Amino acid sequence: MIIVLAVTIWIAYSSVSDLMQKNANNYTEEIAAQINGRVDALLGEVDTLTLQLASDARIQSYLYDAKKGQTFEIADRLKNIRPILIGTASFSSLIKSLDLYAMNHSLYPIDNNPLSNRIDTKWIVEADNNSGKLIWAGIDPQDKDRIIGIRQIRLDHDNYKSGGYLVVSLTSSLFDFLGGNVANVDGSSLYLLNQMNEIVSAKQNSDSEFSGIKLANGQSLIMSPNGTEYIKIKQGSKITGWNIVLLLPRKKVTEGVAILQSILVFSSLFGLLLFALLSYTLSTMITHPLRNLSKIMKAARNGNVKTNPVIYYNLEINDLNLTYNKMVGNLNNLIDEVYKQEIVKMKSEIRSLHSQLNPHFLYNTLEAFYWNLIEAKQDRLANYLIQLAELFRYTIKRNNEDDLVLLEDEVEHVKRYLNIMSLRMGSRLNWTLEVDERVSDCRIPRLVIQPLVENSVLHGIEPQIGVGRLGVQVIYLEERDEIKIVVEDSGGGVSDDRLKEIRNHLAEGTQVQSKRNGIGLYNIHKFIELYYGKSYGIHLENRTTGGMIVTVTLPAAK
Repeated sequence: MIIVLAVTIWIAYSSVSDLMQKNANNYTEEIAAQINGRVDALLGEVDTLTLQLASDARIQSYLYDAKKGQTFEIADRLKNIRPILIGTASFSSLIKSLDLYAMNHSLYPIDNNPLSNRIDTKWIVEADNNSGKLIWAGIDPQDKDRIIGIRQIRLDHDNYKSGGYLVVSLTSSLFDFLGGNVANVDGSSLYLLNQMNEIVSAKQNSDSEFSGIKLANGQSLIMSPNGTEYIKIKQGSKITGWNIVLLLPRKKVTEGVAILQSILVFSSLFGLLLFALLSYTLSTMITHPLRNLSKIMKAARNGNVKTNPVIYYNLEINDLNLTYNKMVGNLNNLIDEVYKQEIVKMKSEIRSLHSQLNPHFLYNTLEAFYWNLIEAKQDRLANYLIQLAELFRYTIKRNNEDDLVLLEDEVEHVKRYLNIMSLRMGSRLNWTLEVDERVSDCRIPRLVIQPLVENSVLHGIEPQIGVGRLGVQVIYLEERDEIKIVVEDSGGGVSDDRLKEIRNHLAEGTQVQSKRNGIGLYNIHKFIELYYGKSYGIHLENRTTGGMIVTVTLPAAK
């Protein structure tokens, strides 16, 4: 019986140890994959920005002229080229500098040095062979704390022949942008190795340093000079071809196994009389939590990624459960980061389209019409025309990176819109606009109020017969330091079922199915939630006397 007990304990120890080791390995590999994906996302953002810059019509024009032999004065470069490069670099905290080179010399910086003085010629050849792809060359030869990349620029107006190069320099502290402790394990380290196995970036939390050659070898375990053993996980980047190397102290990852061994050895001293009871107890304590945790982990394969709130009395399983919960939290955070990056990417694409417009042509044309109307003594129409020009100017202009404007500017924009609609609808539109002066200097997102007013006019008042009334109120809620914007119309409103459906869409964060054009309720509501949090947004209700009330709540930020 003693032999049976010893064999049973040994089998239980081996099985649980292997299972915990397997789960720990899966966890570390998943963490490494998440970190690798996050780094790829950061570098992918830089790739997108440099691609947009290479396709910029102004950059294309300068390189084409330079290729044809035209020279540019220093003042011209500083005035025209430098702002384009700095403006693109401002979209990413990773980018430290952007340099533009013609075929034989630099356009910016202004030293006129050839590209070979900036980067090794083998990377120039590599860029030429990859037809405009961003090539990551590794450590910047001019600054060891930076990473350098090069992209060949092909000219649209020269049959897509090479016209120059774009050199981007990033901070080597890539991992500082990931946030949080690396893998949430004390003593862990993270390295980024280039094609030559050089350490390009590192976040070292361990007590030892390793060479790039040692990190690049195929061993899954690595030992520091002081005897500390680490588990090594290596992940390859699809964007750069580089490797992410994650080191975790083996003792930390497998510490649950040692605790389990102590418990099992201690239990064997109770003897044969307690053998059955202890076997049952240990089996229940170990296998049931593992099955429960394994069931939750398997559910994650189908996209149901959620934490396990159960607190286990088994220390090892509870530690594993806590580790799993932390992993789920990190995964959700990474998903949120990627989602926000998509929002930024979408805004960048919209702004890129805006930049392709030539609003000056529109303004100059409207101004010409304005003076013609003045000469024809049509002052009233001229006034409406100048308001229309200001309406266009406000809609497509860019204030700053966050697109925040003064509330009084947003209100003036609404006034211009209502004046223009009054010209079109005449006496059928009766509107009022009331603003609490205490919040006039507060900043709110641009184009929040006017789309709501436009919806009320076009879909509430205009379909009605007779005079329609529209009221806009901006109220300061002093006790909560918030701004309440109310848009109220006397239109037909919507049915109770449709109102409930719209509210559910806004609450669940799904797109409202509508034939309306322009910026919809969902887009405004989602932008406010992302910017200020879920306690702010849009609320809709029907008026008892007919019509719709749309309420927007924002913080009173200055």
